Amino acid sequence: VHADQLTMTQFALDVQRLEQGKRPFIVFDAHNATWTIWERMRENAPTFLKPVYQIEENRIKQYEGMLVETFDHTLVVIDPDRDALLEGVDMSKRPQLAGRISTVPIAIDAQKLQPIRRKPGSHNIMTLGSLNYPPNLDGIRWFMRDIFPLIQQRVSDVTLTVIGKNPPPEFHQMAAQSEGAIVVTGFVEELKPYMEAAAMMV
Repeated sequence: VHADQLTMTQFALDVQRLEQGKRPFIVFDAHNATWTIWERMRENAPTFLKPVYQIEENRIKQYEGMLVETFDHTLVVIDPDRDALLEGVDMSKRPQLAGRISTVPIAIDAQKLQPIRRKPGSHNIMTLGSLNYPPNLDGIRWFMRDIFPLIQQRVSDVTLTVIGKNPPPEFHQMAAQSEGAIVVTGFVEELKPYMEAAAMMV
């Protein structure tokens, strides 16, 4: 049984009700340690919300630790997330449980992808990511607010295209105030034209 990400683990845990010997092998495909996302969100949260974020962070850390102990195997994308998941279990159990976590890096088949032919002389920067996922939202907000203005000081005709579903109203507001320098597309059916027009992607 393959449980993809934290939200699906609750269903895979149902196999515990089966008799010993009839339980399937269960895999927790964690992708990342979700508690670390709450940790980063807490750092930037208003002071009055920090205790709430701390509680949620601790609960998720404990829950993810329980999953690592309960599932037969766990998958992550990078080694730091493996180490973060192990923080949720008792120190004495970590060496043994570390052997039940595998790092499987994200990869693509480069042979099947056609190279993007970029537009010469482009000064367009492109971002891509689902904008209802807090880490994406936070990172792109930071880039739009703090970094893009610095680039504009050096490259006057630079533009920024923000691609991703569910952009928040504040992104549209920043685009409206940018005098055409920022475009927020929302979801797009075809990425290739945007990638061809971009000089770089962040």
